[in-house]
Amino acid sequence: MPIQNKLRALKRLAGAKQSSGALLATALFAVALTAAETQAPFRERLSQLPFKIAYETYVNDNWEIFVMNADGSNPINLTQTPKEQEHYPQVSPDSTKICFVADEGEGRETVRSLYVMDVDGRNRKKLVDHAREPFWSPDSKVIGFLPQEYPKFNVIDYYTKGMSFYDLNTGKIEAHLNSTNLHHLYNPCFAPNGKWGNRRCAH
Repeated sequence: MPIQNKLRALKRLAGAKQSSGALLATALFAVALTAAETQAPFRERLSQLPFKIAYETYVNDNWEIFVMNADGSNPINLTQTPKEQEHYPQVSPDSTKICFVADEGEGRETVRSLYVMDVDGRNRKKLVDHAREPFWSPDSKVIGFLPQEYPKFNVIDYYTKGMSFYDLNTGKIEAHLNSTNLHHLYNPCFAPNGKWGNRRCAH
């Protein structure tokens, strides 16, 4: 299939309610496989994709969340908060919001909190203090997170105890049924059917 036809097919997929991260991975993989079909530079092919990439970067002595086009062009700072350090942006499956964590304070007195905002950086809202490792439900209605293990801050990612879920519609927080037995998790996610949570454990 010519590269142009594959790009058109991927653009149709972009309108479907699928994980934006999965769609981006599919797009990049498909373009890589067709490298022999075209002599255009790789970045030029990426520029034809409808996707954007959310990422964190250190700029002006501060961690911020940016978005850019798939080819790396037009980076935009969504946060611009000189007194807060934003990390771990996660785009919702419906591509309308980004959840992330932000650190406020210094040393062991730092508080890491869960936030959500629109994909353009507007309507930023703090949801929970002492929260880490956010992840989206497949329907984009719930944000899972890992509560911090102890009140004092520690930079270690798996400094966690339990698992909870924040309902964006009701504002209610529900603990995982097995939360008391979940220690030192990191990089959690929902299964595609939304009924199970996948997680990794570090000891």
